[in-house]
Amino acid sequence: MIEMDADLLLYTDPAEVFSKMVEATSNDVARYKYIDYEIVWQEPMVLGTQADYIKINSELNPELA
Repeated sequence: MIEMDADLLLYTDPAEVFSKMVEATSNDVARYKYIDYEIVWQEPMVLGTQADYIKINSELNPELA
């Protein structure tokens, strides 16, 4: 994730820049590959917690609970 002015994406080649940034993050233990980017215009809405997920999954699939 990177916070930046979305206008920069209009005047540069984001795929090229992000590929180099991701490549620089790779090391002997982990190798990362740039695939795509998505512009998020606002903070994502929090749907709940892990406990909420487990509870609802148990209600939807009682045989798995």
